[in-house]
Amino acid sequence: MQPRKTDLAHAALQAHRAPLDLRQRRALILCDGKRDLAELVTLLGDDAPALIARLQRDGYLHMAQPEPAPAAVPDAAPSATARRRSLVAAR
Repeated sequence: MQPRKTDLAHAALQAHRAPLDLRQRRALILCDGKRDLAELVTLLGDDAPALIARLQRDGYLHMAQPEPAPAAVPDAAPSATARRRSLVAAR
């Protein structure tokens, strides 16, 4: 699960007078919904899970489900190049 900013977090990052310290601001910036908790621990340190949990409890973050990888669409018709090759090979 990847933490994602809420509207409150976006507003807090815009207003520099928000009640966030530098470490909390950094965590909010890094929580873009693309990084999972393991990546955030690497970037923020070992206490990142507690920091993320606190920001989530305070309403700055919510946990997003990872987006599934797009499925490959099978090509129904062969391309023009593939048809041309097969015609040449048939001669």
